[in-house]
Amino acid sequence: MNELRRSQKKQLMRKIGEYAKKLLVYKIDVEEWTGVEVLKRYDFPANRQSEVKDLAKYPNGGINPELLETLIKRRFMTVDGIIDNVLLNETEKEYVELFRIYENKLLQEYGLKLMKKGQDPGLILKAVFDKKFPETDSQ
Repeated sequence: MNELRRSQKKQLMRKIGEYAKKLLVYKIDVEEWTGVEVLKRYDFPANRQSEVKDLAKYPNGGINPELLETLIKRRFMTVDGIIDNVLLNETEKEYVELFRIYENKLLQEYGLKLMKKGQDPGLILKAVFDKKFPETDSQ
């Protein structure tokens, strides 16, 4: 897998921020959620909501990898939703795929077991792509 440079990661987060903006505007304007409800349900801080709604005004704000992890865990957005709705190159798609683990609690539990055993939790990603789970009870 190719690594994204810092500037590439920042650009990717901006693209994902545009998608998050569409989702947020839909929640607030169409479904009539309040910012507080979005915060409580998705753990999406009010200051970040403001930044996402006006990305031009906040060039250094919006989505970052930590917030993206939270929004995927809390089901505000999904990896498939990002891949389907954001124009990404192959390296960016590979990076976004790394967040798939946060969509599945079972995979998170396997990752924690591997880490406790001193094994590489990256084996979980290999397992996802191989469609099987690694053995965590051995050793």
